[in-house]
Amino acid sequence: MEAGLLLFQRLQLTATLADPIAAVNTTASLQALAALLFNQYLLPFEVTSILLLVAMVGTIVLTKK
Repeated sequence: MEAGLLLFQRLQLTATLADPIAAVNTTASLQALAALLFNQYLLPFEVTSILLLVAMVGTIVLTKK
């Protein structure tokens, strides 16, 4: 019973989603995303990259022991 209800909800959700439009996937949208990343979200982006770098170095150090 619950599986049928979940399946119905899933089908209803996918039916209401819009199809992706080719005009959305343009160079202008990618440039807008890049501008947003490197202007408004520069600090979180850099902190995340440093955190990933530290994690990689830590993993390498731990596997060498």
